[in-house]
Amino acid sequence: MEIYKQKIFDSIYLILNENDLIINDNETDERKKKAYETFKSAFDNIKLSLTSNNDIDNCINNVLSTLNINNSMKENFKDIYNSILKEMEKLKSSINLFSHHMNEQEKKRNEFQTINQQKAKQLEEFAATNAQQQKVLQDLQNLNQEQQKILNDFKNQDKLQQSKIDHLVKTIDSLQLSSSIQNIMVEAYEVVRLFQFYYVDEAIRATNHPKIDNWQQLTDQWCILEMQLLESLQIDRKDVFRHTSILKLVTPIEKELEQLIHVPFKLLNIRKISNQRHGLAHVKIDSVDEQQSFMKHMQNEFYPEEYPHTLIVKQIVSVLSARDVSQLRYFKNKTKKKKS
Repeated sequence: MEIYKQKIFDSIYLILNENDLIINDNETDERKKKAYETFKSAFDNIKLSLTSNNDIDNCINNVLSTLNINNSMKENFKDIYNSILKEMEKLKSSINLFSHHMNEQEKKRNEFQTINQQKAKQLEEFAATNAQQQKVLQDLQNLNQEQQKILNDFKNQDKLQQSKIDHLVKTIDSLQLSSSIQNIMVEAYEVVRLFQFYYVDEAIRATNHPKIDNWQQLTDQWCILEMQLLESLQIDRKDVFRHTSILKLVTPIEKELEQLIHVPFKLLNIRKISNQRHGLAHVKIDSVDEQQSFMKHMQNEFYPEEYPHTLIVKQIVSVLSARDVSQLRYFKNKTKKKKS
């Protein structure tokens, strides 16, 4: 609207200037500015249709007064006034068009505001929905992390359980192998005993040795010779079996045995099988320290309820332990006396 006000005022001012009604001096520009402000103020009260002549007269008169155009200068003003009205009539259609345009713009602006409000509401709803989706996504991520942690814990537990199972399997395999070996040792010993009874003893008697008549006597004499050789010659036990005195003792018997069973056979193998069975059935005690350690072990041993001799064994262990303590005290006192 401002641009149309300016056009109308410029048209009025131009007509007045062309008819020499404008006073040109140092204050012309200032009066023009004031006249335009007066025109705008008066024009704002005029309807856009410009159908009220009184309002138009008042508006033009206010402009003329501001421009210091007095009555003496208005003698031919009727023609000038008509010219102004014609100019204003020309602008009337532009003003109406502008008014219509402004109304359309206002309508579109309201529609745009409505659409914008709808979009803003949709945006808020979208933001709320997005926030909910983000929360759901975060919850899913947290749940996934928890499930991953549970899965990792399960995998670790599975590995631990598998390790325990593998260890138990190895232990069971080892126990089964140990049990199988022990069983075969016992069974092999019984086979050897039968072999001794039916063949070895007969081969021994066939040699007519003056001091040896059976396997037990043979092994006693054999052990005596081994101890003598170990003490006198300072040789390893593995070399003792090849010594001439040992061979002189066992070779004649092995020859008689070969005639009986028709295959070569070494008596040393029987001794090895018997010694393995002996080691299986007995605890190894070769020193005082091993004996004392064994007594401490038996003091803390677990005795099953089904074992019928628990009290007797504990009584014997108690007596032997007391003897060890007494003997140790005796040797300590004896050692002190020697030093003094």
